[in-house]
This record gives sequence, structure tokens and C-alpha cells, in this order.
Amino acid sequence: MNQAVLVIDVQHALSHGAYAAFDADRVIERINTVCAKARAAGVPVILIQHQSVGGALDHGSEGWQLAAGLAVQPGDIRLGKTATDSFHKTELQALLQRLGVERLVVCGFQSEFCVDTTVRRALGLGYPVSLVADGHSTLDGPLLSAAQISAHHNRTLADIGSFGPLVTPVAAADLTFEAQSCSKDFVDAGGIRLATLADIEPVAALFDAYRQFYEQAPDLALATGFIRERLQKQESVILLARDAQGQAIGFCQLYPSFCSVEARPIYALYDLYVAPVARRSGTGRALLQAAERLALEQGKARMDLTTAKTNRAAQSVYESLGWVRDEVFYAYSRQLGR
Repeated sequence: MNQAVLVIDVQHALSHGAYAAFDADRVIERINTVCAKARAAGVPVILIQHQSVGGALDHGSEGWQLAAGLAVQPGDIRLGKTATDSFHKTELQALLQRLGVERLVVCGFQSEFCVDTTVRRALGLGYPVSLVADGHSTLDGPLLSAAQISAHHNRTLADIGSFGPLVTPVAAADLTFEAQSCSKDFVDAGGIRLATLADIEPVAALFDAYRQFYEQAPDLALATGFIRERLQKQESVILLARDAQGQAIGFCQLYPSFCSVEARPIYALYDLYVAPVARRSGTGRALLQAAERLALEQGKARMDLTTAKTNRAAQSVYESLGWVRDEVFYAYSRQLGR
């Protein structure tokens, strides 16, 4: 089951000064632990920031900034909100649907306000929730201490059963994540499978070789960063082929897109590469067939690709697998920023 971590309102004004949540520094340390485990498994981390006009969380102010102790990575997703409900008038639901998320892990500030409201809304939308039991906090109230308020919400949220999906309080140290991608159980009969963050190194090496094939200078650092960001943000789907010895020998990268005319989702098959030692072994054909099976499984209307006019060998393979060359439309591009 694909997951996402929601880190709610871990901001400067709610972790320092008059509005600092109880035990904020140690709560943030535990949130960092959860997020590190999530990223290692390819689970998206969504950083939600409350914003107001004026006040301690005035947009752009020091108080609005993420807490200094919160570990943030380039692949994390940021989302602003203006209400205690992180879904209210935001893109959160659309984002979760685009990422294929089915379960949420929730942590942050404050227990009885934004954490509580967001968890209840998530249940109403059909998401089971793992609530990081020691990963949320608040301020002392007039009737209960901050620790009592957080403990109360761990208990009461877990007792809600009327929505169907349930809340499961889990300590940060006990929370685990399975490696995931947009369809993590997909494994082709030929051993081709979806790449995860654990595959960054071999995929990046192949991607760097692919770029060199198209006359780009070798740059493994660039290739590694690019592949890591695509996987962390789940902005592409990468199929990885390995030989009998487990060596990575080829990959195919698919970018989700849409066809406005058909009003349906499609894939742009941008990258297809097979290492020289594995060419003429059927690996390229197998990757294309695996991509087609995955696209069908995910309900895509079609796949599109472009190839060099001089690449006769590739054209022959594509056409033998049912790909049809466009004889009606011209393709244009406009280079930007150079």
C-alpha cells in the first residue's frame, strides 16, 4: 500500500518562543527519524506550512519558516494551507491521488488543532492513518497539560471507527516503510521490475551512459541527482532490467502525462537504453513490452515516444511491437532559458 508522510506545521513560531510546542526539539528529532526512513523507502514526504495574514505565521515571516531543526531534503514536497484542515482549499488531495497514495503517516503540530482536524478529514476521504504517537505535540491548555492533550488524541483518534479506515498510533522508532513506487508490486516475468531509491546507483550509471549516447558530456553526479529527484518526487516510472548475475543492463523511463483530446492519462516513454554488453539480447524489446504491460495495468490510454530519423534499428523494433509512426502531426520544441 503506497504511503505518504504529512509533516504538519513544524514551523519556527510553533517550535520557538511563546507558542513553542511542548518538547518541540525532541519531537522534531523523532519526526526527522520518520522522514529519513520514509525517504529511504521512496515514500514521499510532504511538508505542510500554515500561513496567515499577519500574526506569528504571517506568510514569509520568520515564524512561518520551517523549524531550523527539521531535516529537509530537495525531493520533499511543500504545501501551504490556511486552515486547521490540511485538505481545505489546498492541492493535497489531488497530489495524493496523483502519487497513488493509499495510506498516510501524520506527525507535527499542534495535536488538538491541525493534526486532529487533518487526521479526521483523511479518514473521511478514505485514508487509513498511522499517527506518529510521539511525533506530535502542542502547548499546555487550561485543563490539560500538553502531554495529556497529545496522549488524549492518540487514544480518541484510534477509537474512531465510523469512517471505515482507522487510525493506528505508532511510535517513531517502531514505524517501518516498505520500498514503494507507483506500482511497487509490478515485476515482469523476465525479471524487469520497477526501480526504487535503492536502485539509484545502477540506474544513474545507465542514465549517464544514455546521455553520452546523445552526445552529452559524462556527468555521473548530475545523472544521480536527476534520477534521485525523479524517484523521490515520483515524477517518473523507471523499469530496470538485470541479467542472470544481477547486473543492471538496461532501463526504460516513463513520464506520466495526459491526452487532452482523449481526456485520459498517458505515458511519455522518453528514455530507453541497453548497455552495449546486453544489446541484441532482446532486452530493449523486453523493456518495451514490460512498459506496455505496466501502462495497461495503470489504465493509460497510450504511450508516446520520439526517436532519431536515422535510428532504423530502433524503429524496426518499435514497429514490430505495434508502435505506429505519426504521419499527420509535426512535433515542435521551443528551447527555453538559454
